Amino acid sequence: MNTTGKIARLPRDLRIKLNRRLDNGLPSHEILDWLNRDKTVRKILVGQFDSEPISRQNLSAWRTGDYQEWTNRRDAIELMKEVSGDADDIFTEIGSENDSPCFSDKMGLWYAARYLVLAKKVMVTAEKHDLDRQEAAMHRIGRELANLRRADHSAARIRLQRDRLEFQKSQAEEAREARETMSKPAKPKGHPGLSTPEKIHRVCQALFGENVAPSEEFMKTETYKKEKAEREKRQAATSPVKAAQSNSDAPPSPKPLPF
Repeated sequence: MNTTGKIARLPRDLRIKLNRRLDNGLPSHEILDWLNRDKTVRKILVGQFDSEPISRQNLSAWRTGDYQEWTNRRDAIELMKEVSGDADDIFTEIGSENDSPCFSDKMGLWYAARYLVLAKKVMVTAEKHDLDRQEAAMHRIGRELANLRRADHSAARIRLQRDRLEFQKSQAEEAREARETMSKPAKPKGHPGLSTPEKIHRVCQALFGENVAPSEEFMKTETYKKEKAEREKRQAATSPVKAAQSNSDAPPSPKPLPF
């Protein structure tokens, strides 16, 4: 792209508007009148070109240079859209293993479809002549078909390699996550099955001894009731023994004197 000319120094939106006017076939004098009246253009001409207006020579140089490049890019984009649309229609009709084909895949399919039409025309023309013409046409079609098949096989290998790399990447990521999980220290477990009052009572027992008085919340729990029942049961089992021991330890009653 030329960056030194007067028109090349204009903002992009003005250059696009100019190209569209040229594309619509407007006369040169109308385009020059529009350009030289524009405030942005006049400001650029005053600051960089001593207020010299855009001339027919400037417009002619732009028409044969940058404008031609612009039309080529536009035509290429339009052709790519057409090829992509045709290929999408073909993919839809025949089905495709590739869910999201890239443009080169679309263009390859578009070329194959167009060549199929051309090959049919060549064969129809060759059948009207001698066998040598038909054989030459078949050889030509065969060579092109072999090239297309090689391209298809190459594309399939590339897709296979890409899928393998994606699989290896996912496997490596899973292995990394597994190693990180195994390397993390296990969280200490508390007292499973204990309520908050029970945990508080256990802490108090550890700090102040087993005979610490239970709280009202702890006495309402099933654990306290169970422990209380076990204590009462033990006390009931040991109370007769203690009574007997206390009687045996008492001094014997004095016997009455014989006189």
